[in-house]
Amino acid sequence: SERPLLQKTDLMSSENQNGGLIIVGSHVPKSTAQLNELLKTEILRLEFEVETFLKNSETYLKGLSQNINSYLSQHKDVVISTSRNLVSTQNEEESLKLSVRVSEGMIKLVQDLIVKPRFFIAKGGITSSDLATKGLGVKRAIVLGQIAAGIPVWKLGEEAKFPNITYTVFPGNVGHNETLKEIYEKLK
Repeated sequence: SERPLLQKTDLMSSENQNGGLIIVGSHVPKSTAQLNELLKTEILRLEFEVETFLKNSETYLKGLSQNINSYLSQHKDVVISTSRNLVSTQNEEESLKLSVRVSEGMIKLVQDLIVKPRFFIAKGGITSSDLATKGLGVKRAIVLGQIAAGIPVWKLGEEAKFPNITYTVFPGNVGHNETLKEIYEKLK
C-alpha cells in the first residue's frame, strides 16, 4: 500500500548521539551537483583523495579512518566523497582495476568504523551495494520505505556490523540537485 515519505522520527532513535555518515562514491554529474549543494551546509567533508590512496593505501586509509571515527564520536556529521577528478588510464582493463581498488578502499573505511553513525547514506548504486554487503556485512534488511522519491531506506539486520541502523540507498542519477541536501537536513 502507498505510504508517505519517511521522516526523521521514523528512522532514528534519540539514543544515538553520534554524528551521521554520508559516503558519495558516484561520479555521475548529478551526484557531483548534489554533493556541491550538500557542502553548502555545515556538514564536515573528508575527501577520499584517490591519487593519494593509490600511492600509499594502507597509511592513507588508517589516517582517514581515525578522522572519521573521531568526528563521529564528537557528534559531527561527515560526508566522505571520492575526489571528483576521475583517475583512469588509457587501458580499459587497468582503469577497471583502479575502480575496484578505490571501491575496496571505501569498503575498508566502513569495515574500520568503530563509532556507530546516527544515520548512514550511501550515494551511488554500486557504492551502496558494496558498502552494505562487503562493508557492513548485511545479509538481511527490512525496507522501511522511501525518504524521497526513488530513495529507499533499509533497517539493517542483526548480522550487520551495526544492527538495526537505518541505511539510505541513494542511486547516482536519482533526484534533483538539492535532494541529498534536503535528505541530510531532514536527518540532522
